[in-house]
Amino acid sequence: MRIGITIGITKENESIWTNGIKLNAIFLSKALRETGHTVTILDTGKALSKITQDNVDFDIKEFPTKKYEDAQRNIDLMIMLGTSFETDYVKKWKQVDPRRRVVKYHCGNNYVIDMERSIFPKGNLAQTGESAYQRGCIDEVWYVPQQGIQNKSYYAVLYDIPVEKVIPVPFVWDPYFLDRDCNKFQARLNSGKYTIKKHGFPLYTPRNNKDNLRYCIMEPNHNVVKYATIPIMIVDLVKRAGRGIGALNVMSSMHLIKNSYWKSIIKNLDIAKPGSTELRCHGRMSVIPTLALHADIVVSHQWHNPLNYAYLDALYLQYPLIHNAEMLADAGYYYQGFDIHAGAEELKYAIENHDVNLEKYNENSERVLERYTTYNKGLIDLYTTLIDDLKHNRENKDLSYEYDWRTNLYK
Repeated sequence: MRIGITIGITKENESIWTNGIKLNAIFLSKALRETGHTVTILDTGKALSKITQDNVDFDIKEFPTKKYEDAQRNIDLMIMLGTSFETDYVKKWKQVDPRRRVVKYHCGNNYVIDMERSIFPKGNLAQTGESAYQRGCIDEVWYVPQQGIQNKSYYAVLYDIPVEKVIPVPFVWDPYFLDRDCNKFQARLNSGKYTIKKHGFPLYTPRNNKDNLRYCIMEPNHNVVKYATIPIMIVDLVKRAGRGIGALNVMSSMHLIKNSYWKSIIKNLDIAKPGSTELRCHGRMSVIPTLALHADIVVSHQWHNPLNYAYLDALYLQYPLIHNAEMLADAGYYYQGFDIHAGAEELKYAIENHDVNLEKYNENSERVLERYTTYNKGLIDLYTTLIDDLKHNRENKDLSYEYDWRTNLYK
């Protein structure tokens, strides 16, 4: 099939790290290309009149990309991932050829986002104005497996399709852009444009002084599923136990530090006592400069979002990752749920033991990370089957459709 995956580019040379949606589209395109189908990324945005190598932040030979209006008539399967279309348009597009198929791919926790936008209509979460759900024209909904608990039935009702057509699909990640940006970083170091003193180094580097480590929290703090306060408290417990803190760097938190209610919570912690300089709030940055400048250890927390690109990126770059992501429980340093004290114990253990166990840690991380990549043959085989079933509009009773986080496949 000729597959198109939608994205929306909002400006010339927009960073690929702007959000996870574009990464998701590109990683998915790479995986689906391995199934033997032709895959094109379709830009539906209005910022660029045409796509050239000079105006996008990725290799369009490696990841073929076209303007939607130039390519849509040659598409058999449209995967609406980064952008969606209105119901009437989708129906008309499908009527041109009865063999055409449409998948809505969800990579966020829509129920939570919709709930927040509805209850709290002011601010960034309500800027889109209207939802983008299509009734009666979607063949299947594919969703990243970490979002199933709250969204599977929700999607079935909104799209008016059988719940069996709402399918968890393997999570796809790739180190492609990490490798690209690490190579650029190294080239700048080699040329003298960068210095380690000023710009740091993006690969984990052991430090002798464990009382001067940089703790980094990378949660985006856009909504309740990825929020920084529990990781801050985990580091605070370590400080209360007598450990020195070099810096606690909280990314994407400039709006929090302006919030008087949030500050009234944080001021109860040792890390924010008068005169303390450890807690530092930063804006949003891409992964490589974030880790290079601000991290020796990554501390994280999520709520119903137990797979996250940032966690996989940190593992790939060998950083100790303190996390509560149950679908990643066999990697990094795992604590359960909202147990701040258990998180602090994992952090203490990582401080003392990560360097001596680094080789074993990296070997385990490599094993875990492979299951999300195109090196996982089962992942490619499963996507091949899903597309073939969709093409022929058939039910596959050989698939359980029950996600197994240990394999990133079905049980």
